[in-house]
Amino acid sequence: MIISRNKSTILKGLAILSVFISHYGILSQVAATGVAVFLFLSGYGLEKSTSKNGLDSFWKKRIRSVYIPYWIVTITFTILLALTSNFSLYDYIKYISIINFDSKIDPTMWYVTYLTLCYFIFYIINKHIKNNIPFAYLISPFILLLVTQPSFGSSYGVILYFPYFFFGALFARYSALIKKDIPSKAVFTLVILTILTMYFSITHVYTPTYFMSILLSTITLILLPDKLFNKGFISSKMLKIGNISYELYLIEGVMIMTINGSLMKYIHEGYIRIPIIFISTIILSLILKKIIDSSIINKIKLNIN
Repeated sequence: MIISRNKSTILKGLAILSVFISHYGILSQVAATGVAVFLFLSGYGLEKSTSKNGLDSFWKKRIRSVYIPYWIVTITFTILLALTSNFSLYDYIKYISIINFDSKIDPTMWYVTYLTLCYFIFYIINKHIKNNIPFAYLISPFILLLVTQPSFGSSYGVILYFPYFFFGALFARYSALIKKDIPSKAVFTLVILTILTMYFSITHVYTPTYFMSILLSTITLILLPDKLFNKGFISSKMLKIGNISYELYLIEGVMIMTINGSLMKYIHEGYIRIPIIFISTIILSLILKKIIDSSIINKIKLNIN
């Protein structure tokens, strides 16, 4: 069962929307599933790419696709916020750096730090442990948990996400063995179980039931048949959002954490303020995507592998 590019992009669109609305306190539980889906698809895509191309230009690709956009956003907002806010120099350094465990400016940037740790473990495995990579992927989530749990604050809930990146990589290695779509009855059962676990864990965060709700919802989304993602108005819109999902993630956090606070002084009604921030975030994300895809960025020479 191969995850098509179409399906992957739409799932990213759904994931970033779940994260965005949760930051306003709406359906906050689904954001955890959104993060899990992002990590799963990251591991899946990286494993597929590595199986074809090896580790050639591994870090160069990460810098172009992940870190240059990150630095464009963080440096730009650092300059703007330095003129209007009272954050310390240390806060700005942490915000710009990838060692960003507890940013006061935009706590959502923890994800880039977490993803970087996943990249390092993945790279080491594929560079030095070539004979038993599947086993290494199986134990890597626990290594990741040991590293991240003491480093990130408890509010980030990293314990919820430790298996998904390497589960995605494992799925990529063996997904071709699944020749057919999962039977509809099995998918329906997963949907029912997901709804039930989410319902019973609404007020019980970080419990086994809560963890299970994230796991089941992620598995359900991944196993949905491709045909559900190929047609329709919603699919076309989710494709567009999915194509700028990373840019949306980079911008939405700081927009909500800082710009929202500034707007509250002038616009008290949330139903007016939230759409303004949402539309502004989309516009800025489209601009960022244009910059990233521009020939200027692509011409940057990086003398690393």
